Amino acid sequence: LDVGGKELALLVDKNGFSCAHKAAVFGNVEALQLLAEVGGKDLLMVTSEKQASCAFVAAEKGHVVALRFLLEVGGKELLMLAMKDGTTSAYVATQNGHAQALRLLCEVGGKELLMKVRTKSGISCAHTAMIRGKKEAMRVLCEFGGKELLALADNTGRTPAIIAAANENLEMLQLFYEVGGKEVLMMVDKEGKSCAHVATNNARMSALQILANVCGKEVFMMAKHNGETCAHIAANLGELDVLQFLYDVGGKDMLMIEDHRGRSCVHTAALCGRKNVLQFLVAACGKEVLTGLDMTGASVLNTGAKHWPVCEYAAQEGGIDLLRIADDGGWTAFHRMLYADKADWTADLASMFGEEGAKMLETARTEVAKLMTQQQEAQLQVLRGWPSTVRMVAGEKGTMATFSVDLCTVRSRGSCPNGSRAYYEVEIVKMEQHPKFRFGFVSKRFLPIQGETSKGVGQELSKADWAVDGVDQCKWHGGMATEYACKWKEGDVIGLACDIALGKMHVSVNGDYGTPNGAVFDFEVRQEREALFAAFSAQSGQLRCNLGEGGPFKHSPPDVYGGLAYKPFADIASHD
Repeated sequence: LDVGGKELALLVDKNGFSCAHKAAVFGNVEALQLLAEVGGKDLLMVTSEKQASCAFVAAEKGHVVALRFLLEVGGKELLMLAMKDGTTSAYVATQNGHAQALRLLCEVGGKELLMKVRTKSGISCAHTAMIRGKKEAMRVLCEFGGKELLALADNTGRTPAIIAAANENLEMLQLFYEVGGKEVLMMVDKEGKSCAHVATNNARMSALQILANVCGKEVFMMAKHNGETCAHIAANLGELDVLQFLYDVGGKDMLMIEDHRGRSCVHTAALCGRKNVLQFLVAACGKEVLTGLDMTGASVLNTGAKHWPVCEYAAQEGGIDLLRIADDGGWTAFHRMLYADKADWTADLASMFGEEGAKMLETARTEVAKLMTQQQEAQLQVLRGWPSTVRMVAGEKGTMATFSVDLCTVRSRGSCPNGSRAYYEVEIVKMEQHPKFRFGFVSKRFLPIQGETSKGVGQELSKADWAVDGVDQCKWHGGMATEYACKWKEGDVIGLACDIALGKMHVSVNGDYGTPNGAVFDFEVRQEREALFAAFSAQSGQLRCNLGEGGPFKHSPPDVYGGLAYKPFADIASHD
C-alpha cells in the first residue's frame, strides 16, 4: 500500500472482490483500518460482481467488531447496499443466526433496513429467521421491526407467523402475539390459508392450542379462498385428534361449516374414503349429517361412491332414504358406482335393501348404459368428472355445456392427427361465482377419470395437455402455471388452434391473436407426433363449444402460409 496506494487498494479479483472484502471475510479489523486509511470510504463502497459489499460479507460471517468498524466509516449508506437479488446484510446475518451482528445492523439501519425483501421471492429477514429456526435473531427483529415487519408477506402471501405455525414454533407464536397481537396471527396468504390452516395441515396440536388461547374459535372458522376450513383439512387427512379439538372449541357448528361447493367436512371425509372420520362425525353430530347435500345435490353416500367402506357404513346408518337421494343430474350412488366400474359394490349395496334396492340398481344400470352409448356418439364426451354434474345439449350453434360446482373435463370425439391442423371455439355464455375455465388440447396420455378430480386440462405431470385460463390468468402445462395476462369475460369467444405440423398452440379472443394470445405454446409432442383432442375443463358456468358442427365459426383460425389449412374438429374422424 505504501507503494501502490489507493489505486492498488481499489483493485478487484475476477469476482469483483477487493482487499476489503477479503479482510471482512476473516474479520481482520487491523487490515480493514489500514485499507480505509489508504482507500477511504470509496474502497468500502466497492461491491462484488453480485453487488455484495464488505459489510455484507462481515455480516454473513458474524464478525461484529469488523462490522462495527465498517459502519463507523461507511455509515448507513454502506449498510443499505443490497445484492442484485435484494439480499441485504441484515438478511444474511439473520440467515446464519448472527444475533449480535444483526443487532448492530438494526441500530444503524433501523426498520428501513429490515423492511427490504428479496426481489424474486419477497422473503424478508423475518421470514428467513422462521425458515431457518433462528429464534434469537427473530427476537432482535421483533424488537426493531415490530408489528410492521411481522405483517410483511412474501410473494405467496406467507407471513412469518404462518411459517412458525407450520413448524409448531410455539415460542415464536407467543412472541408474535405479544408484538403484533391477534391480528398478526390471523393474516392469510394468497390462497386464504392462515396459521390455523397450516397448523391443522401438519397436525400441530400445541400450535392449535396456542391459537385457540389467544385468538378464540374465530380463527378456526376462517375459510380459505375455496371455502375450506380447518375442519375440512382435518377430515381430508383423517386427523381425528384435530377434529376432536375443533369440536371441543366450537361444537357442531364448527364442523358443519360449508365450503364454496356446499360441502361440510362430512362430505370431505366421504370423498377421501375416511370411514373413521365419518364415524366420529356421526357420533359427535348425529346421523342427520349424512343427509346433508352439496350444491350439486349430492349426499355423503353419493360423494363417497368410490370408497366401499364409506358407502357401506353410510348406507347402514342412513338407510334406504339416504340411498334414494339423487344429485341434480338424477344420479344416485348406484349410478356413480356403475360409472366408476364398481359393479360388484352395487350388488352388495342393493342386497342390503332387498327388492327396492334391486329395482334401484336395475334402473341405474339402464340409465348408465344409455348414457355411455350417447357419449360414444356425441361430438363432446365427458373425460373426467361425473356426467351428472355437467349438462350438455347439442344445438344449431354448437354444444351448450352447463357446469356445476364440480370440476369436469370434456373432450372432442375426433382428434387432430400427425402433421395436421385443427380449430375450435368456446363461447363464455355465463360465468358463475368462483368459476374455473381451462381451454386447450390433450393427447391420449391425458387419461380418463371416472369420478371427481381436481386436475383439469394442463395440470397433469405427464405433459400430455396444454391449456389457457383467462379467469386466473394462467397458462397450464405439465402441472405448472405461468402468466397469461388475459382476462376473459362473459360473451368472449375463445378460438383454439393446434398446429401439429409446426408444433404450436394458437389462441384468440374474439378473433384477436395479438399478445398475450397468438402462439402461446410450442408443443412438446413425442417423436411419433401424437394426435391431439380439443378439450376443456370447467366449473361453475355455461359454455358453448363449436367444433364445427354448429355452423360457421364466429372468427377465423390463424393464417396459414402454405401447407394444410385448419380443419374443424367435427370434420376429423375419431382416432380414439
